Amino acid sequence: MDQSFSIRLDLNPNKLGALLACIDFAAHHTDEPNNAFLLDLSDELRDTQKQFLGGMSINMGNKVIKQIQSSEKTILNKLDKDGSV
Repeated sequence: MDQSFSIRLDLNPNKLGALLACIDFAAHHTDEPNNAFLLDLSDELRDTQKQFLGGMSINMGNKVIKQIQSSEKTILNKLDKDGSV
């Protein structure tokens, strides 16, 4: 039986970006069905952004998204380069 749990993580934009990068990297370096599972997990994490962005101004929300994307890109580049962070 599949159970789901509600959890709370307090992440700053850099940590969220790093987490997304690690999950995406792992997803693209594994086989099915692990690949699909990890991509779904990544999508779920990306969907949670709506929860905290909803209360922000558009300008502030855009700044946060850029920080997340920058962190994600930095970590992915490091992982692609040598496989470690």
